[in-house]
Amino acid sequence: MSDNKSVKNKQLSAYGLVLVMLFSIVAGAGFSSAATSRQYTTEVEPMDVALADFDCDGDLDMVTANDQSLKISVLLNNDGSFEERVDIWTSANTSQGATFEDHSNTQQVEAGDFDGDGDQDIVIYARNRPFVRDANGALVVDKVGNMTVIDNTGDCGADLTFQLTATFDMVYVWDLAVGDIDKDGKDDIAILELQADIKTQVVKVFRGPVTSSTQPLTTTLGDSTANAYRELELGDWGETQSLGLQDCEDLDLWLVRSEGVDYLTNTATNPGKSDNVTVVEYDCFADTFGQFQWTASGGQTTQGQSFHVHAIGPDFGGFDIGDMDENGVIDVVAINDGNTQNVTYATINEATNTYSASTKVFFGNFIAWEVTIADLNSDQEPDFLHACKFGADESTSSTGETTTVYYLNEPTSIGVTLSDGNGGHMAPLYYGAATRPTTAVVGQLVGDANSALDIVLGHDSYHGSITWNDNWGWEGSYDRIIVIEMDYTDLAVSDIEFSNTDRYVGLVGEGTRDVNITVTNTGMDVLSGSTTVDVVIEEVDEAASSNVTVYSMDWDTAEDKSGCGSGCNWRYESYYGDHHWMEETTHNTGVTSSNFNDATYSANSNNPTDFMWSGTMETDSNGDEWSGYGGNWDEAMVLEDVDLTGADRAWLSAELFRHLGYSATFIQDQNGPILYDLWDDLAMIEVLSDAHGWELLACPSAAYFDGVCPSGQSIWGGYDTDRVINQQRTGYASAIDTYGVWASQTNYGWNSFTEEGYGAFELSRYAGEIVDIRFRFKTGWEGSNSDEDDSNWQGYDGFAIDNVTIWKQQTVFKPGNSPTSAPINLNGMAPNEDRVVSISADLLNGSTYRVTATIDGNSFGDEQSLNDDLVQYVQVFNLYDPAVLGITSF
Repeated sequence: MSDNKSVKNKQLSAYGLVLVMLFSIVAGAGFSSAATSRQYTTEVEPMDVALADFDCDGDLDMVTANDQSLKISVLLNNDGSFEERVDIWTSANTSQGATFEDHSNTQQVEAGDFDGDGDQDIVIYARNRPFVRDANGALVVDKVGNMTVIDNTGDCGADLTFQLTATFDMVYVWDLAVGDIDKDGKDDIAILELQADIKTQVVKVFRGPVTSSTQPLTTTLGDSTANAYRELELGDWGETQSLGLQDCEDLDLWLVRSEGVDYLTNTATNPGKSDNVTVVEYDCFADTFGQFQWTASGGQTTQGQSFHVHAIGPDFGGFDIGDMDENGVIDVVAINDGNTQNVTYATINEATNTYSASTKVFFGNFIAWEVTIADLNSDQEPDFLHACKFGADESTSSTGETTTVYYLNEPTSIGVTLSDGNGGHMAPLYYGAATRPTTAVVGQLVGDANSALDIVLGHDSYHGSITWNDNWGWEGSYDRIIVIEMDYTDLAVSDIEFSNTDRYVGLVGEGTRDVNITVTNTGMDVLSGSTTVDVVIEEVDEAASSNVTVYSMDWDTAEDKSGCGSGCNWRYESYYGDHHWMEETTHNTGVTSSNFNDATYSANSNNPTDFMWSGTMETDSNGDEWSGYGGNWDEAMVLEDVDLTGADRAWLSAELFRHLGYSATFIQDQNGPILYDLWDDLAMIEVLSDAHGWELLACPSAAYFDGVCPSGQSIWGGYDTDRVINQQRTGYASAIDTYGVWASQTNYGWNSFTEEGYGAFELSRYAGEIVDIRFRFKTGWEGSNSDEDDSNWQGYDGFAIDNVTIWKQQTVFKPGNSPTSAPINLNGMAPNEDRVVSISADLLNGSTYRVTATIDGNSFGDEQSLNDDLVQYVQVFNLYDPAVLGITSF
């Protein structure tokens, strides 16, 4: 609802200013270790997720609703891995040059068979830009949103394609739900809409098959100033319906009735609690929900059909329903308590349709706008999942007053509160998430049908402040979903830690050191019995160790993949449209100009050899040729099946060119422009492994300290110049305290990430595996040579790669390293509980050691083998040795 505008001239810098209110947490809740957690990249801000089998292979795939974007993302499940991705364009402007004003801003997504052909289709709510403030500050309707049905038009596998088939304007949608309401075998779509007067509330049901001519069944909920509705679910209340000898079943509307709100003035008009769970029955014989007139005690809608009301208790909060015994009838409801710290739930007796007394369950010192009910541990009791957007710290004064402070600068999490099987709940577990988690969806994604359900996390970014925006940082710009593989019984080696390290960056000094091995219950069951941890500390014999080249390519001579078996083949892909990767063979050419199209800045003029480049050559209206890249790209060159088997360590070296810009919106106050939001042009190197999904690499230390890899990971953006300044001024890349910006681009030029240069990227984490390595280029909506007005071209050359070499090492270790075994008692070990064993090691300066910790001999069924061992290399430094540096007098 802001009046943001794009500012082409970003060369604005001024001291300012605006106070950044940030806090540091001294101590907080630690994150749990899931059996396995993997991440997979998507389009911008995947804030909602739906699961369905789109390619008909028996596995659940996923689709994400991407806010601040033109596209949604479909990720296909290949034996539990979701690296295969297809983006679907959802903006009304189909041009690749569409800008932020064309963003469909998809915020909700569901899946179902809406045409009855057996394929799973998609329905989205694209918010667009529904409201703006006029010159007088009044809220008015601008570019209304829409509900769009996207048909799965493929042949259920080999030719998976999607087509937008029906679009219905919706001014503003609070909630979207899908289910077969009338049980005719075709899924129906229910929408909770706020209409054009910004007061009238309706539920519209589009019954399948849904086409562009489908007329919705509308249930009027009244004026928002009387009472507001913002939550909608579909589920069976369990009522019995019969007509003569016929019986029928259906799904009903589940709503939460809230206090009255005047959205035009953003004021409460009928104060009260927002906790009235309201069920409106569907009449499957009359094919209607009937006329609904709410009363506090419920009542009739049509002859024989009713609605039911129950006050759960909290003031307001996210809402969900669940079916714990899986008989198709809803038996539990839950509402967050003001979206902070606690969730309140009640069970429903299906025989009498009566609610139990409400029960409050603590989920942690977090803000969470959603709650998901599931039965993760298969005890037919409700578990609660919370996408925790902000962490908190509580302090109590001497007078007993409690103060809660929420943080922007701490990692966020997913909170999981498991039932204990006896009507109560265990202490909440927290799993690491991406940026600001928005949703947690549960499904059978990894493993067989008998394994535990898994969790998918969606996220968006926090950008409601003029001093902090997650997208200004590297973490917020790296968009992905998280898949948490849950297990019933699992034990993991979760950490290897040296004690007595230096206080600043954790360097290990020579001498006798304690090595602490942490073993964690990463399952959901309480463990019993015992296990043994075997620990081996070995000193690397660098001279005796041998390196083997796995792959080498300089794009001037033939590639060498003799050490890669049948692997190491390049795949070029774009996640929407065509890719632009090319082998650049034109050397030392360029134009002389006063801008970044000058030869001084070009990738080819600064590299006398051939290389790979993602870009285009365009001619402007003056006949000048510009090198650069377009907007809204996301494309990659992937080296597939890199064989690191039989190795103890591995490395990647490459020469990289990065000259990147960014797209941004600004707001204006009386003192000047303030950066509001950011879509960065990003160059990345990622590795795909079975255990972790796609992840960035750690940069060589020299590259970080010399400023050519300021994030510490293999991700570079056009906003990096400002990020570094932000860190220096505020302590955080995501925080600003100035008007305008410091630079409109970041030019790294060519950098050598080799042993002779800044150092190679370490791949030892993946030693013993076969992985994919991806060089990926993702751009905002401006591009550098694609604007329709060529006077706005900048000529940044983007991302280029040369001289890629991958090698692995069969490491030789010096003699005298015998394993140490330590037994661990597991009796009463609760989920996420740690047990630690310590051994002593005498470490020598200048040596490199490998520490291997392995779980051996579990007395229970350990479900996940990927986390049964952990390997860590450590280089030892002489940190504490005093020396005589000189004699000044005697």
